[in-house]
Amino acid sequence: MRAAAGKIPSGYAEVSGEPVSLIKNTPAGKLGLVLFPRGSGPYYQPTLEQQAAVLRAATDLKPKVSLVMGISPWGQASEQEFLPKARGIFSCILGGGPGPAFAQAFPSGDTSLLWARSDMNGRAVLELSLLQMPVSGTSAAWLDGVTFTSHLVILGPRYPSDPAMETLVGKVLP
Repeated sequence: MRAAAGKIPSGYAEVSGEPVSLIKNTPAGKLGLVLFPRGSGPYYQPTLEQQAAVLRAATDLKPKVSLVMGISPWGQASEQEFLPKARGIFSCILGGGPGPAFAQAFPSGDTSLLWARSDMNGRAVLELSLLQMPVSGTSAAWLDGVTFTSHLVILGPRYPSDPAMETLVGKVLP
């Protein structure tokens, strides 16, 4: 962003080696966000220490918010390995990095943890709508069309580039 736009936009949270925790007020209640750091292990996989730091950040947020959501650049394989540790702490993990894009998954059939991934090359954007927040202090019970909806929006001719966004981040190469 600094290279393309000359500066970091206001409201942007920069993540380095440690997770960043944010609380966002929404009409439905407080949303806790944990921005995962880029993995510093081989092939940018998260180290055990980074995983523990992410879990601590989420655990600290949990009593303050209705829902804890993680945003990960770790890639599909590392996220999938992390999911059992995330159960009961995170309600939703939005993934990124290497691996397939998908609108929703419930690992091991556990509907308390929603996992979704956008495309790593920007070919698809994940559109997630939270229709109902869990009651504070309880686990989410995700039900498509009732408590959430999720879709992958495939970008292309139907969705031309936004000139304002190109000004911010630069032109996307074909």
